Amino acid sequence: MRDEVQRIYSTLVTYVHRRPRTAPTDELPVLIGVADLPVTKRDKAKSPSYCNGGLHFHAILVLPPCSRLKGSVVNHFTSNADRYAGPNGFVANVHVAPVTHDIHRVTDYVFKSVIR
Repeated sequence: MRDEVQRIYSTLVTYVHRRPRTAPTDELPVLIGVADLPVTKRDKAKSPSYCNGGLHFHAILVLPPCSRLKGSVVNHFTSNADRYAGPNGFVANVHVAPVTHDIHRVTDYVFKSVIR
């Protein structure tokens, strides 16, 4: 899964900057990802089966103010969903939503496995 997250970031960074290898770090997006495992539910019969033992990642993505990305990040991931799924289709879903308020709650949720 970590390799898939790195592949997704590598794909995104080329949309943000033309030459990411030589770009200053303040012109590149920042992705902070944390691995997470699902918690057991009370009703196990209704809980879905998980691949990779349910391992998934939560992440916070911060984009620079000026980038080559046309439109919003949400629209970009929606319109390029097949590209981010990868050649093997290991990634089932990349859910992207803007953080408009309550940043502390979002960071607590992303880092919940670290806090635990």
